[in-house]
Amino acid sequence: MKFTPPVVEVTEEKAHRAANILQTMINERHPEAESLRLGLFAICTHVKTIQLLSQRGMSVALLRRLLGIDVQEEEQKPEKPQSDKKEKKPRKSGGHGKRPANLFARAWHRFFAHPDFDEPGCLCQDCLKGGLYPHFGQWHRFMGQTMLKVIIINYEIWRCTLCGANWPAPIASDILDDGKDRQTFGFSATALIVIAKYFYGTPWARQERMQSMLDLPVSASSLNDQCHGFAELITPIVECLTKMAAQGWRYFSDDTGVKILALKSMIKKQRKTDKETLRTGVHTSVILAELEGGIKIALFKSGIIHAGEFLDEVLTFRDKGLPPPLQMGDGSSCNPATVTATITCHCNAHARRKLEEKCELYPEHWAVVKKVYRDVYANDGATKEQAMDDKARLEYHQEHSKKAMDDMFAWMQKELDDKNVEPNSQLGGIFEYFLTRQKSLMAFTEYPGAPLDNNAVEQLIKFVALIRKNSNYYKTLQGSGDSDKILTLGVTAGKHGKNLNVYFTALQRYAKEVKQSPEDFLPWNYEKTIRRLEAEAPPKQPREVRELTSEQWQARQGDLQIKRKNRLIARRKTKSTNRAGPTTYTATAPP
Repeated sequence: MKFTPPVVEVTEEKAHRAANILQTMINERHPEAESLRLGLFAICTHVKTIQLLSQRGMSVALLRRLLGIDVQEEEQKPEKPQSDKKEKKPRKSGGHGKRPANLFARAWHRFFAHPDFDEPGCLCQDCLKGGLYPHFGQWHRFMGQTMLKVIIINYEIWRCTLCGANWPAPIASDILDDGKDRQTFGFSATALIVIAKYFYGTPWARQERMQSMLDLPVSASSLNDQCHGFAELITPIVECLTKMAAQGWRYFSDDTGVKILALKSMIKKQRKTDKETLRTGVHTSVILAELEGGIKIALFKSGIIHAGEFLDEVLTFRDKGLPPPLQMGDGSSCNPATVTATITCHCNAHARRKLEEKCELYPEHWAVVKKVYRDVYANDGATKEQAMDDKARLEYHQEHSKKAMDDMFAWMQKELDDKNVEPNSQLGGIFEYFLTRQKSLMAFTEYPGAPLDNNAVEQLIKFVALIRKNSNYYKTLQGSGDSDKILTLGVTAGKHGKNLNVYFTALQRYAKEVKQSPEDFLPWNYEKTIRRLEAEAPPKQPREVRELTSEQWQARQGDLQIKRKNRLIARRKTKSTNRAGPTTYTATAPP
């Protein structure tokens, strides 16, 4: 017979008293201790569930996640009538799914010819009748290696015993091209250390541990020094990018939390009222600026600063004759710029998400908003597929999206006016958020190039989140400043499809020129600059490089030691002979 538990009114006080009794019996090693633990667990779960449900804004979906309940079986949706089903597009015939070798632009190629055949048409060694003709095959292999490899350079130094002049042996050009003479970390090594730290999210301690496990030890402090030196090198380029970003026509901005141990609090003036307030919130602000000609610049800055304050700092370099730019951000009051006029655009994805998080509490209202945004994003996707320019995209949205958005806002206002939605409720607050930002949320139907959402900069914040997840915090402002500079240059270069390892290595190789003219080493023009410098450089005088194998080197060392020893013995014999022999004098007649 199935047990049916009685209905009992359980208050928090009764639950705590019962939990204390059960815990006491378990501590006294009651024979039914295992069953008592289950009862204790059930009571604690009940209390925790009541506490969660009493919180404001708690939904069933969020409660499931907090309690660790994984819903694997999705609810079966009712099948649509056959007439409503869209016709499936014919599936494109795909390939084998493997990457062709020509996709690996920087792969190392090796070539092998057959040792037994040189002449086309030679006799087949199998059937002894047909002729053999060459065909050419190709395949690729991934091979493992350490992030850093160490080259120990052994070279001869010939020194004069009289004047002390040194004559070192010439070193191979591939070694000198990767760094100055006797430089410990090559340019390529520093580039990889920077990429691993700030773009792979690998902390220096983890890199140190990995290198030690591979018998190539390097300290975390040395890795830090390399990153700081590189950040100092690229500072002029970052400043140049900041001034260029101020001339953009469209901006995306947002910020995210970060921890800097040396930064606690500070007093700052509010931008609108000049009132001094104590600020403690530390953020990394991110700006994506788009300029004419398709140039995109990503800027990062960490500190007690919001995205709007950072945007004000950038726009101080803006030319006064330029028209107001588009500024996309979320609905926060900290994001708008104040130093210059902008066209405010608010993120529809943020607004939509506010109601999506409460979809189980307000399913009917969520269905209306979901349908509108589904159609709007489908329209925006159509503009991308047809490669429309900004003007054509605006006309398309005005024709297909504007009415749906207007109807949605009118419906929200009517729900509030008719008292169907309480203004002070959660749903009323969400509707108020939409209605107060109606013009900025519908900017994509009013201005050419106005985006729908802020996803472009949200994707860049992932770089900051990756570092925060792995390294947790910065100790000083210098560390966070180095991170901001490297992310600014690296993400901007990535936006233009550049290889970061090649780019960072080239900047170190031409460090002197970077300091003199940083505007010539931006991600989109540095390759042209390097070609010009190489063409203007005087031709190098080739020097004979005599590189030996390990066996040849050891043999040469032994041979040179024997020759030097024999020469010393011969000199001693000559000196002793001169001392023992008769002294002779030769008179020379005067002229």
